[in-house]
Amino acid sequence: MIGIFFDKQMDMFPSFKNDFDKDFFKDAKHSSMDEEIARMKREMFSLTTPESSLKVDQPFVQDFTGDKKMALRFDCSQFNPEEIQVKTMDKQLTVHAKHEEVSPGRKVYREFTKSYTLPQDVDPLSLKSSLTNDGFLQVEAPAPKTCVARKEIFIPIEKMLK
Repeated sequence: MIGIFFDKQMDMFPSFKNDFDKDFFKDAKHSSMDEEIARMKREMFSLTTPESSLKVDQPFVQDFTGDKKMALRFDCSQFNPEEIQVKTMDKQLTVHAKHEEVSPGRKVYREFTKSYTLPQDVDPLSLKSSLTNDGFLQVEAPAPKTCVARKEIFIPIEKMLK
């Protein structure tokens, strides 16, 4: 449908395309209006809503002290801490982040929403969240005693001699 729209517009204004190419693309990354329209089509079709439900096969890990916990990580590096919201409703955990930036001639808008259904034995009131220095949001909760957890092993990093 969108492709037809662009094609009809190009047929209606054949000289416009040549003038536009000459003026607009002399210093631009794209070499023609056709390439710019193709780029716009790709971007428009990529705006479909991504899957917002987080799927984690095994959310439980066992740390180096032997403690079991539920551990989830979300990349929120493009957001300021005050732009991030973590909430639960019943067994549904939702992480939402929203950033807007307006300056003369420029507007930036980013939004991120991920939901996760908590395992049956995880109490939503026991959840703790923290934000790392590099912008990863960590959501953790104590694991139920009966859960099977992957063992988290820390591998030391050795310095190589030059």
